[in-house]
Amino acid sequence: GSADQNFMRLAGAAAQKDLTDFFTHWGLIPDETTAAYLVQFPAEERAVYYVNDSARDYALTHPDAAGAVTGLNVVGDDTAAAVDASVPATGGVYLVPAFTGLGAPYWSMYARGTLVGMTRGAGRAQIVRAALEAIAYQSHDLLAAMAEDCGKMPPALRVDGGASANRLLMQFQSDLMGVSVLRPPVLETTALGAAMLAGLGAGLFSSPAETAEGWRPAEQFTPAMDSPRRERLLRGWRRAVDCALAWAQSQENEEKTTE
Repeated sequence: GSADQNFMRLAGAAAQKDLTDFFTHWGLIPDETTAAYLVQFPAEERAVYYVNDSARDYALTHPDAAGAVTGLNVVGDDTAAAVDASVPATGGVYLVPAFTGLGAPYWSMYARGTLVGMTRGAGRAQIVRAALEAIAYQSHDLLAAMAEDCGKMPPALRVDGGASANRLLMQFQSDLMGVSVLRPPVLETTALGAAMLAGLGAGLFSSPAETAEGWRPAEQFTPAMDSPRRERLLRGWRRAVDCALAWAQSQENEEKTTE
């Protein structure tokens, strides 16, 4: 749907109310799909004067639900994986997902989401791949900070969770870090851990250490990228992060200067 239709659906989902009267009052007319979505919520009977950032916040805190509402779920399914692999590289496009600032190792509340390196040749596939690669870049930054504190890099990285199902991401992660990435047969480790704790309580395991003894990698990804290319990509990522850092603070300072 259009941006207006997506906004109306997200606002309704965030408020858990049918805001049709408010939207139509301000000239936003829900289409058939949006009307059918909003009708599941009770009508808002209170006077509404404005809609704040709840719709945006809902999209950020409920990415799966927001993707289903707006039809913009481009990175969480098999189709997206095909898009990622449809181009050999991002073509210099970087996405820094600092939508709520940047955590470790940057710790900047003023950083903002940034998409850089766009050219006329860049399209959906490059942006989707840049979003995927951002996961690996951020993981690299964390691991590098940990290695600096510990004095050495770990020999391998164990992964789990939904993102680890993407083979392209796992290989890129290994290439950036220069270490092997080990993926287990069961990716939902949280659920597996809960089952193991239940087994421990039921006496199936004698100790927590015994539950860990059964861990085996189902697939191993080893570094295949040459050092010059790795360093070139990381330099580009650092430049992109520099663009994102202190963005909100710079804007705030600029507004104060013009007052």
